[in-house]
Amino acid sequence: MRKILERLGIIKPSDQSSEKTSFGTFLKNAFTKNLGAKLLCFFGAIFLWFYVMDNESSIYEYTFKNIKIEYTENNNGMSVLSSGDQTVDVTLSGKRSVIKAMNSSDITAVADISSLSEAGYYNIDIIVRTSNETSVENTDPKSVNVYIDQSTKSNVKVKAAFKGNTGYELELSTYPESIYVTGPSGELAKISHARATVNMGNQVLEKDTTVYGVDLVLYDRNGNEIDSGFMQMSQNTADVDIELYSVKSLPVDPKYDEVDHVFDDKYLNERVLPDKVEVRGRKDIIEGLTSIPTSLIDVEITDLSSKATNFKTGFDLPDGVELTQARNECEVALSVVDYAEKDILVPVTPGMFMNLPKDSSAYVEGGYIPVTVAGVQSSVNQIVPEDIILLIETSGLFVGKNKNVDAIAMIGNEHLSNVYVKELTDGFLANVIIEKNS
Repeated sequence: MRKILERLGIIKPSDQSSEKTSFGTFLKNAFTKNLGAKLLCFFGAIFLWFYVMDNESSIYEYTFKNIKIEYTENNNGMSVLSSGDQTVDVTLSGKRSVIKAMNSSDITAVADISSLSEAGYYNIDIIVRTSNETSVENTDPKSVNVYIDQSTKSNVKVKAAFKGNTGYELELSTYPESIYVTGPSGELAKISHARATVNMGNQVLEKDTTVYGVDLVLYDRNGNEIDSGFMQMSQNTADVDIELYSVKSLPVDPKYDEVDHVFDDKYLNERVLPDKVEVRGRKDIIEGLTSIPTSLIDVEITDLSSKATNFKTGFDLPDGVELTQARNECEVALSVVDYAEKDILVPVTPGMFMNLPKDSSAYVEGGYIPVTVAGVQSSVNQIVPEDIILLIETSGLFVGKNKNVDAIAMIGNEHLSNVYVKELTDGFLANVIIEKNS
């Protein structure tokens, strides 16, 4: 021992001094002699202590959290159907260096379901597998509650619901229109539909809109929400299209094929039953409508007079508009205001014959054709023979007297309105005589 102290310079060598070293001198030499060597030894000892504690100690413990539980394959086609991922915390002990080099992927937590054969709830012990150089001190929890059943798939319709303020009817549609739900067959049988509920709160809906990413909730046939913990949906949200619909009462507007070209509206007396209809349609379309037109009514103009002529017809509804009542047709009674008729003798001139050979001439027996015109009295009173055009087709006629040849009569004065040719007095027929020119 003395030799070690002498080497460190704490005491003098025995051959240099024969005097005893005092305790004070000893302490003084201990802290002042060869200070660098002493500090090196001190820090070396500390490093050695930390190395031993870090690499050789077997009592170090560490808890790895949220280790995902894995399940073994089932020999009977059963599966674990549970609500979300289940995890376990695992506490390991071992050399500090070994444990520090580990992470969660080095630890496996397994629940063995291989031998289960019946559907139901089970409490399964958790088996932890890890490095041979460590020991499992604790698992939390030590077991897991699971529901075991055969997993099937079902197609479920997606419906939409609306909560909010609006003064209009709504039509809701979803994308997708259906989803697949996977889970226990018994649980799937309870599902009526998946519902996407749009909640607008205090916001007033005034126009068509689409709400994206609305959460889906499963419901049974009684309208009760189903706990979907043991089921998986192919997607958890849906987009909801909201279209605003309005109802409006509008007058019926009759439409005719020929009448409108002959008579001004003020000279037509219409009686429509019903005269108004209630329609429903998209808000933007309904707001732009002022009337509902009928289907085109085929009117023979010659049938019109002061007496009402009755027609039945349907409605020409715009796209996206429908009637709210079951009745889908109306009745229209039509007559002419201030109706009058007049017979006119129209002289036949050579220019009235069509396709007459150049070496022939023609005339009508009697020299004129009687024509009846009809319409509004003020217009009928104005018409004269020169306002009427007569046309007679001669192709196919022979030289001599041709009986009962068709003749065409029409109003030729474009400035006249509200009047028409009702008939030729002789039934639209004339006796035409064709002669060869000498």
